[in-house]
Amino acid sequence: MAAYLCESCCAVLQVYEGMTLCTCEYCGTTQRIKVPGREIAANHTVRQTESVDELYRKGYTFLEKGDFRNAAVMADKIRKTHPEFIKGELLGLMANFRVDKPEKLGELEKNISSAAEYERIMSANDETIKNQVRGYFLNAAALYANAVLEKSDSIGEHKKVIALLEKNPQIKDAPQLAEELREHLLLLKDAKDKQEYIERELLQLNRVPEKGDKQSEIQKTLERIRSYCASQLSQSPYLPLIVEIIPSKNPLSYADGCTFKVFADGLSGAFVYDSYHRFHFMMCRRSTAKLQIKHYSYSDPECSRDDNDPQQAAVTFLENRLAVLSIHLKAFGHKCNIEYY
Repeated sequence: MAAYLCESCCAVLQVYEGMTLCTCEYCGTTQRIKVPGREIAANHTVRQTESVDELYRKGYTFLEKGDFRNAAVMADKIRKTHPEFIKGELLGLMANFRVDKPEKLGELEKNISSAAEYERIMSANDETIKNQVRGYFLNAAALYANAVLEKSDSIGEHKKVIALLEKNPQIKDAPQLAEELREHLLLLKDAKDKQEYIERELLQLNRVPEKGDKQSEIQKTLERIRSYCASQLSQSPYLPLIVEIIPSKNPLSYADGCTFKVFADGLSGAFVYDSYHRFHFMMCRRSTAKLQIKHYSYSDPECSRDDNDPQQAAVTFLENRLAVLSIHLKAFGHKCNIEYY
């Protein structure tokens, strides 16, 4: 299938081999195809007849219809034929971030300064557009910083946003946000350090043979981890959630293995079942309110077997308790329960 531009509105036409006529789904124009200079699949060159204002108007119309693909085509065409027309970069920026109005750039929880269009706008001589986009960037950056503070537990993302705030002190509440992010970063690093002990304990427990009194080993290990959490994490906003996967004697539906994904208020962990009693864990915020468990096939982790009916469990982490999420496998499904130690 080749790609052509409509000779009337410049929308991308869907043209298949053997076609000689094509009707544009946007403006209704019927036209002959394979006109020299109009095919864009190979070299992206297009016959230019419209003025830059017409191209911009058509691109903005695509934006308003939510057709960001064709809006991006128009922005690219303006860039190639009228590189001095800086509003074309704004059009491309909006298409890139999939917003239909310029002011919505400031509502994004993203750093728009990383976009090539933003860099080209800021290096141009049009101060009006520069100030407009700079304002959108500052607003979006503040929203992004707040979102990271409230939802993210990524050390790398915290460092990135702190650097962004330090580089752009004019961002709203930049000093305060940076300080709050630094404090949370220290708590995150401390929690990550504590993970090593828990991971080591569970790794040894996973190596205990299935035969023998494994249940006794489980209880002893969980008690050690519980005591460790009580002494080391009493002031931390984080506590570990241990995922215990318990196979049945004949888990027929799990013959090829499977993956469980546990979602805990924005955090997620994937845990693989491979026919043995297994322990995994993820560090959760103490304020976690809900858990959601989805079951995926082992061969295709992206293909969930129960997307329409994921199992959920309400959970609240209190004091210094250790929560254990037990997933009990059945022949054709699983059930979950939360235990506290």
